[in-house]
Amino acid sequence: MPPARPRKRRLPPLSSAGARGDSRAVGSIGGLVAQYGRSGPVAELWQWQDRAACRDADPELFFYPDGERGLDRKQRQQAAAAICMGCVVRAPCRAYALAVAEPHGVWGGLSESARDAILGRPAAGRAS
Repeated sequence: MPPARPRKRRLPPLSSAGARGDSRAVGSIGGLVAQYGRSGPVAELWQWQDRAACRDADPELFFYPDGERGLDRKQRQQAAAAICMGCVVRAPCRAYALAVAEPHGVWGGLSESARDAILGRPAAGRAS
């Protein structure tokens, strides 16, 4: 008799909550991160990205270039957030960024400073 194949561990579905700051989405994704680690089963943990509105957008729209400040940064962040507003996976994107305390970029329509404020942490020396 051949040895039993190990069963593939399935991740629970990601919560669609969180679009209005619902902490259940953060908790569900945060639980996945805690259970599997930040570098866990990446394909399953990031599956929502396949449907993201930003998938074909210029990454520089979501991540600021060195030296960007003031009005330029604000306008870039607003343009990125506008893409996020119509995205079907905004909630899991936002929840993931909050769960792992993502320090860079616009995720789920939230800038770095917006996530800092939600998480109650200092702004990490970023200029606005």
